[in-house]
Amino acid sequence: MSKTLRLLLELGFSEKTFSEVIAVTKNNDTWNCSPLGVKLDTSKKMLYFYVYEGARILHFFKSKNVYFTINIVSNCKVFFNCIFKKNIPKEIGIVNENLGFIKSADAYVICKTKSLRKMRDNRKYFVEAFPKKVVILRKKPRTFNRVAPAIIEALIYYTKIKPYYEMRDYKYVNELLQRITYCRDIVYHSTTDSEFRKTIDLVLKEAFNLVEKLGGVSKRT
Repeated sequence: MSKTLRLLLELGFSEKTFSEVIAVTKNNDTWNCSPLGVKLDTSKKMLYFYVYEGARILHFFKSKNVYFTINIVSNCKVFFNCIFKKNIPKEIGIVNENLGFIKSADAYVICKTKSLRKMRDNRKYFVEAFPKKVVILRKKPRTFNRVAPAIIEALIYYTKIKPYYEMRDYKYVNELLQRITYCRDIVYHSTTDSEFRKTIDLVLKEAFNLVEKLGGVSKRT
């Protein structure tokens, strides 16, 4: 087993479970960070993930750019900033002029794009990437709480609203709103930290605003 593959397994990448990470790309002099669910194919020694049609990161892969980083981040506020495009330049550390990483990441993986393939449903793409190098930034352990996973889960639900609305699956869109509301309940039950509560409130607000902007669901379900 190669050192890189061993490190990926030690970091938690799995063949059976999606790891929620943040990809950092640069396209046309603009930095972008995108949350992704990534799996590991140990036989091919590849990381792979899916990208929805319309996602900003898809332009990076379609433009034949090759190198990017996958970042292991435990700070849920970074996920929030990436999805809502807030202060992105401040989040990025520089490897070189075309390669960056999340400054507050626990670790990042330098990857080389291997393939991009459109799926049969025409709504998303399958991406394979070869992990070239693993960089560990943090070695001290942290305690676990329910706040960060709940906020990250809510953000994942938020990113699914537009694709499923465009597929006219209004019932599922409504379910996504309910799930985000439940995530808010978890955050409020788990912490009195005003910043965490403000973050989840903003996610819920933006979710309902997005649905209304798209045309609403109350008359469609």
